[in-house]
Amino acid sequence: MLTPHGGMRRFLLVCCFAAMFSGSAGAQTPTPTPTITSWPVAATPPTCPTSSPSYGNVGYMQWNAPKGQPPSGMALTGYAVEQQIGASAWQPLTKTDPKTLRFATEALAPKQTYTWRVKALYAKGSQKLESAYASAGAVPACLQVDTENPDLKLIAKADCGKNCISLLWNGSVATYTIRRWDCTNPVGPFSERDVLGSSTNDLSVEAGKSYGYTVTVAGAGAWSNPQCVVSQ
Repeated sequence: MLTPHGGMRRFLLVCCFAAMFSGSAGAQTPTPTPTITSWPVAATPPTCPTSSPSYGNVGYMQWNAPKGQPPSGMALTGYAVEQQIGASAWQPLTKTDPKTLRFATEALAPKQTYTWRVKALYAKGSQKLESAYASAGAVPACLQVDTENPDLKLIAKADCGKNCISLLWNGSVATYTIRRWDCTNPVGPFSERDVLGSSTNDLSVEAGKSYGYTVTVAGAGAWSNPQCVVSQ
């Protein structure tokens, strides 16, 4: 196999993670009393994001095609994706054709850290050539998967008037942490607020924008099902 020559350009890798949405049982929503009028500055994604149901347990990665012309006489034949679990050795995961710039993972196991990388494949007759691995983009190709709390169910609805989203969960009189994010960007950044009780209204939303929510008992590690709602 030939080694990449100096003229080859790297291509950009962008990794995203698809959210898994659990259904929630229909329930009559009582009028929440606490309200949220502002959120702290959202935290930027860490080097290897820790998953909650905000991400779900299935991810996808996508990348840009190499810029410029292929190496002399070579044709782009596709891409090779590799996966690393924890600190184990890299393993081939899949190959795609030249037009497929995205890959969806299988279900990921909780409490594991997954990392992915991709390279371009070229050929000329019997000659084969591989590019360097894609340069990391703004979002790292890495995800640590947490567990979901199947007993904690969240219902989020845009049913409390303009610029208001109501949140209700099957909790008790305790302090809960609510996590919010932009549903068009499921890898964050995220904002969090603590609320006493099992319901609240978010009064800090903008009309027509999609917001994601999940909730956990304050200090606990397992989150409820995620919900995405478009504000009225």
